[in-house]
Amino acid sequence: MNVSNIFRQGVVISRPARSFIFQRFLKTTAATMVKVGDPVPSIDLYEDHLNKVNLAELGASKKVVVFAVPGAFTPGCSKTHLPGYVKKAEELKQQGVSDIICVSVNDPFVMAAWAQSQNTSGKVRLLADPSAALAKALDLTVDIPLLGGVRSKRYSMVIENGKIASLQVEPDGTGLLYDTNRKVCSVAEDLSHIDTRTRVNSFSGFSVLRHAIADAHIVISVGGCKRGLKETSRDLFERNMDDIRITALHMIEFNPTAIFCIAKPPIEALVPLVSEEYKKGGVYDFRKIIGITSIGSMRANHFIAAKTGLNALDVLCPIIGGLSSDCLVSVLSQARPFQLHPKDFRAVQNAVTGAEDNVLNLYAGCAEVCLSPALAISRFISSLIKALKGNSSCVDCAYVKQMGHIALPTIQELITLGESIATGEKKSVNALAQNVKEKEKDSREVAHQHA
Repeated sequence: MNVSNIFRQGVVISRPARSFIFQRFLKTTAATMVKVGDPVPSIDLYEDHLNKVNLAELGASKKVVVFAVPGAFTPGCSKTHLPGYVKKAEELKQQGVSDIICVSVNDPFVMAAWAQSQNTSGKVRLLADPSAALAKALDLTVDIPLLGGVRSKRYSMVIENGKIASLQVEPDGTGLLYDTNRKVCSVAEDLSHIDTRTRVNSFSGFSVLRHAIADAHIVISVGGCKRGLKETSRDLFERNMDDIRITALHMIEFNPTAIFCIAKPPIEALVPLVSEEYKKGGVYDFRKIIGITSIGSMRANHFIAAKTGLNALDVLCPIIGGLSSDCLVSVLSQARPFQLHPKDFRAVQNAVTGAEDNVLNLYAGCAEVCLSPALAISRFISSLIKALKGNSSCVDCAYVKQMGHIALPTIQELITLGESIATGEKKSVNALAQNVKEKEKDSREVAHQHA
């Protein structure tokens, strides 16, 4: 299901109990691409190492199908896209197609190796566009830092007698929603009413999880929140572990390079669980498994502001430990600006650790605590995307692997997000203060959107 326009930054998203959000991280070029009826650019591509193939000459008097992918050997392209054309090759040729061409911005040797590994001989020809010349001529480039820079957008094109007869291009800013509950389709339709250019696809059921995950750069597992005051961390673990583990196993097989952000409780148990599965699969990279814990800092900021009379947007308090009430520690002495009297430390700490239970008590068991956590998650993902785009000042609290604490392999602390995903480095609170103005701007935008 394709629906348009979702994900304005900072919008609070309500969601079913079991849900995953997949965010594709793409920076696109201006939309001045070729159109149906235009002549095919005369570009030399390379096949089987260094054999030149001119696309305009190849399609001068034939019917040729061309499809482009962001990169050879990428999980989604290897598991789904290329095999799909290989499977349909005979059917397409019976319809008058003389050649089926797969193009990617890779060197010819990589494409030759990919062709051999996918057994494409006689079915699909894999052509290399090493300098992105074809992608640039079609104006279908996309900047994907995780793959090294300029790549080709994913598209399919039919060439007849030297001209473009059909062209289908993957939309910019594609987002995906996945859930085991079919209500996710309703959520996707609801999100489509937000007035942005982003599109959302919805997937329902474990049988299609692999397709939802393929080629995503950021995967966020949300939902599964505490439902009642008597529910313990053990109860939450037993309720959420299967969903997380199944998703982790799919990630390992179909998209091991994506960043896996976990926002399901108890994060203190689920992050290590995912890490161990990745280690067993031989694809473990501690920088790409992140527990989102920024709701703890958000609550600490609120309660400090309530005690001191400050604007909560100006308060920044780091959190360490975990996110569960018996693990979370607000580092109140390091809050900025520091105006909280030490005699109020215990009251604020108790307010932060008891915040979720207090709201549950007010809901009287009729709802989960999901609104403020949703905004906290949205802010974290926004920071992560900005960091992947090159912003070096993105700092937030997260539950990650520790490099120095032998007794505590994972812990919540301030980390720096960057193009290497998450460095895991400790950061001073003063560095976190660099985000104050940006945080205030984002929050005002949210208020404006809901006014």
